[in-house]
Amino acid sequence: MENILDPELEAYIKEHEAEINAGSAVNIVDNTDNLINERDQYLADNAPFATLQKEDEQEVMLEQKNQNTIDSDNAYRSSDLVKSGPPVEKYNYEQAYSQGNTFSADEDGGIELSNSAANPNKIDIAGFDMVTGENVTGQYQDEDGWISQALKSIKESKTNTVTGAPVEDSVPLAQLAYGMKIEGVEYDEFKNAATNNWTEDQKRLAWKASEGAYFREKYFPEMVKEAEGEAYPETQMEQSYAEQDLSSTPDWLEAVKGFYEYTEGAPYSGTDEELSDYGLWRMSMMNNMAYLSMLTARSVNGTDEFKKSMYDMMSIYENTDMSWSAFGRGVAAVASDPSTYMGIKLMASGATVAGKTVLKKILMKAGQTAKIGAMEGGAYMAADDAMRQTIEGEHTGESYDPVRGAVSTAVGVGAGALLGGVMGGAMSEPGVQFGKNLIRQAAKNWNTTRPPMMGTMRAQIGGINPEMFKAPSTAHTTRGRSIPELREVLPNEKRVTGKTPVEGQPIKMNDGAEFKSIDLDSPNSVKVTDDTINTAWAKAVNDSPEMASNKVVEFDMTPKDADFWSRALSLPNRARYWYEVSTEGMRDLLPTLSQKELSQFFNLVGATSPQADPNINIRRALSLLGHETSGSPANTAIAKKAGDKGGAVRKAFSGEDFDTNKIHNFTGTFEFLAGHSRSAPLSTNDRQVATSFGIQDKDLFSNQTLYEPVSRFYMNLRDELNAKLGPDEEPYQTWQLQAMGWVQERIDKNGRIEGDDYLMALDKVRDELVEAGVMRKGSKFTPEVLTHPKFQEVVDPTTQAFNDAKITTIEVMSELSPQTQRLMKLSNELNSDPIAQKRVNNALRKTMRQIINREGKNPSLASRVLSSITGKKQDITRIDIGQGTFEGAMNENMRIPLGEGLSDTHINQFLAVMGDGLKQNGTPASRYRAVNAGDVVAEGAVRTYSMFIHATDGVDAMNISKSLGHDVSVTHISNGTRIDIIPNFNDAGEMDGITLDTLNDAVKSFAPELAESISVMPVDFNSNYIDISETKSIISTISKSITDDAVAQMKEALPNESIKSIRKALTGAGDFQSYPASKRKRLKRIWSDRQRRISDASGQRAEFKRILARQEKEIGEVADRLAKNKGGKS
Repeated sequence: MENILDPELEAYIKEHEAEINAGSAVNIVDNTDNLINERDQYLADNAPFATLQKEDEQEVMLEQKNQNTIDSDNAYRSSDLVKSGPPVEKYNYEQAYSQGNTFSADEDGGIELSNSAANPNKIDIAGFDMVTGENVTGQYQDEDGWISQALKSIKESKTNTVTGAPVEDSVPLAQLAYGMKIEGVEYDEFKNAATNNWTEDQKRLAWKASEGAYFREKYFPEMVKEAEGEAYPETQMEQSYAEQDLSSTPDWLEAVKGFYEYTEGAPYSGTDEELSDYGLWRMSMMNNMAYLSMLTARSVNGTDEFKKSMYDMMSIYENTDMSWSAFGRGVAAVASDPSTYMGIKLMASGATVAGKTVLKKILMKAGQTAKIGAMEGGAYMAADDAMRQTIEGEHTGESYDPVRGAVSTAVGVGAGALLGGVMGGAMSEPGVQFGKNLIRQAAKNWNTTRPPMMGTMRAQIGGINPEMFKAPSTAHTTRGRSIPELREVLPNEKRVTGKTPVEGQPIKMNDGAEFKSIDLDSPNSVKVTDDTINTAWAKAVNDSPEMASNKVVEFDMTPKDADFWSRALSLPNRARYWYEVSTEGMRDLLPTLSQKELSQFFNLVGATSPQADPNINIRRALSLLGHETSGSPANTAIAKKAGDKGGAVRKAFSGEDFDTNKIHNFTGTFEFLAGHSRSAPLSTNDRQVATSFGIQDKDLFSNQTLYEPVSRFYMNLRDELNAKLGPDEEPYQTWQLQAMGWVQERIDKNGRIEGDDYLMALDKVRDELVEAGVMRKGSKFTPEVLTHPKFQEVVDPTTQAFNDAKITTIEVMSELSPQTQRLMKLSNELNSDPIAQKRVNNALRKTMRQIINREGKNPSLASRVLSSITGKKQDITRIDIGQGTFEGAMNENMRIPLGEGLSDTHINQFLAVMGDGLKQNGTPASRYRAVNAGDVVAEGAVRTYSMFIHATDGVDAMNISKSLGHDVSVTHISNGTRIDIIPNFNDAGEMDGITLDTLNDAVKSFAPELAESISVMPVDFNSNYIDISETKSIISTISKSITDDAVAQMKEALPNESIKSIRKALTGAGDFQSYPASKRKRLKRIWSDRQRRISDASGQRAEFKRILARQEKEIGEVADRLAKNKGGKS
């Protein structure tokens, strides 16, 4: 039989077997089935615990329960459960150890183990060494001393091998969780969460959502299969994981990403470390029954991919050696009140698989790392009992019995200590005694304590919001209800009023007229009172989930007053019908688009709307449509994160629906009004809306739960306004109110009266295209217009400058750095270790972000380097992360455009600083200028080719490079992938570009299925290239260049002064008293600018050293790991 004990624990037990057996009836258990049988027998012999028996014995259970209830010796009454006589004096392990004694059990079979000497779970807490207090992992910084305070308390605490952890440990666990700085949560909330109790109705609501058959049959049959030994072949775990390595585990990250994007309703764009932390946090939440219940309820519309992602997360998490920080993440102080679902661990078994199956799953895992401790064991049993009570209640009508639940917990705690502690054996009297103490405390709390609901904690720390369990459709995540859930709770008849949508027919006015045909300049005349506004808002908040209500209070969120709304509601029709006029304008001015193509254009408009006013927004959408129509690379300037491969625009091109509330409802409004969809939208709650409700846009966007009350507010205000209209008057709609408030907000902010709807924006672009000779006055955006050679120059003029820029492509892994050299010697081990590969990639990505990302409002390090060199403020835009091949390897690289106005000297100095800072053998900046096939090759250039693969699927660039026989530079853009083919150096040291025939033959070999998707473009290639041997000398010219700039400026101010005296003045202390008073201020500024530029340049080089040192440290840690696995050699 398989041994379930941890090897170290087994060794200890063998060493002290005689003393242990002499001390009590604690037995060594070496297989799962024996222990299950002992549990079953124990429960069968003890009537109060018959409720935990098998499901097919429910009638017997109920009969035994009723008998016990009538019996005067009722074992459920807490007063009868208190053991008489003095408390048992525990064996003093530490004292005995100091006296040289060996371990021995006390009279009740328990051994009291000091956590500081023998922690049965783990030797570190939140990354801090249990004994020394040293911050081992550096994962959390103990800035306020909370972690060290908790560490001290837990070190001084003790765990009994039978009775488990003391109730008081809930407080240091709360301190520990708070010390880990979970954003937006205060210590009191953690502490309250660790000791909270709930009403019986709230408990019933929670368990109802996860009723056994309901759970098994409708939502997650995969989990039940896994619990019964039928795991998916592709997710069977053949290895265990370390918690700190999860951020470098591809399977974990892939699963968490799928889970994130479904539950949060948005694409993931953060770091791997943040994604892993998110998964750990969600797993800790999933390991309590409340969160699982919520997730179960809201997953009725879950995709198979989502269920698979969650299953894989749980499988990997189950096989991960977790630290005590897992307790802190969930504040899993189960001992304080286990029947309130705090910290109920589900693993991959599914908590609703009742009775023997659940316990067997616990037993199978108990011996691996002893992570099933006393508290967790108690929670399992409480979960089992609560589910059974729910099922029984359906037949008897009885409500949840908290004392019965606590009795179940008492047995569970004993079992948990037995399974996850140091010893194994039968459940003994001290286990029940410990449960009695819990019951006393729980009963007291139930009778005297009813903590107020704390919405944030209910969703984040094992709590429960009854609103979540009205129906599956009304469940919501901490980020707010998903789109399907909002549709369910706010059905179509609430989202639109006075209109009956018909598929394929656009929405028109009551009299059948188009909205753009009326007098759009005619003002409205509507006045509202503060009472109207306040009532609409109060009702909206009251009807929204409690989490939203709490966030409203937290941000002091309230709509603007009646004066604002009276002015907004009096704006002209053009503001009111902004969406209607825009929809009609786009439809009429793009007449050749099919319904599917027009829907795609609506999506492009939505994808390019963030951080852009309607005029810029429509230009970007037209530019993208032009590229798509002509089949050319869509290198339009769009807002996206570096390395995001086209961002939301790629999703629009691929035809995917947007899963974020803002963009979905924005594009959904056009879809509805155009007659493409009968599903009416909610209001589009964007930056302007955030301002009109008195909060920052980041607070609105990062707390999607606020989307609902804002949407309800517009509904309530709409209904109030419509109640005063006549039967023939055009009813107000929510999107109209949002548009009027949006326009009024812009008026108040910058004085702009125009609403700038998309019809107006399209007309402005048409006027420019007419002037440029691209289209005739009054004509529309036909394919001929969209593909005209000058079209892109007019609608997206900045892109031409970007196309002409040299792009420096810089890798960050340095083959010249010692730790990287060590890593390269371990390449075989690295290639077979996906965790190590991921950790290396994370280290390199972090370096890239430190160089190319802005720091708040400050420019990126790359921009600051260029500013120091040129003497002008530079803020490099359109920096991206791409890929490139070199000598048979594919690596990510930074792609930094160096635009107009830069001399070769400036470019070379920039390349030298970057190359020296990152210790690169060479640093290039290349330009691929598109030409016609018959054009003469430009002077100093080499003719080569670029390929555009017009598909949004992945591209095997490494295989392409091998087939071409050339290195390639890869750029992922909105509508596909561009591959620039780098010329080779021949034996004479000259560059040779690829020929067209060679390229065509290669395409046929590596991608015959993509032949129709590939466009080939001739380009002239030229490049600056700085070798590592040149960097020092070039960098030394930067100070001279800065001084020369200052000399020139000062000579302009002092034309009669000699260069020699000017240089002397510049290198002095900045005292210009001997110069004319009228010149001193200017001279001082020139002197100060020179000093600053030289100082900045020096500081930036130091910054590179710090970044590279951090990267080398992390790569060195990976090399250490690989060397250890190899046998200590590197």
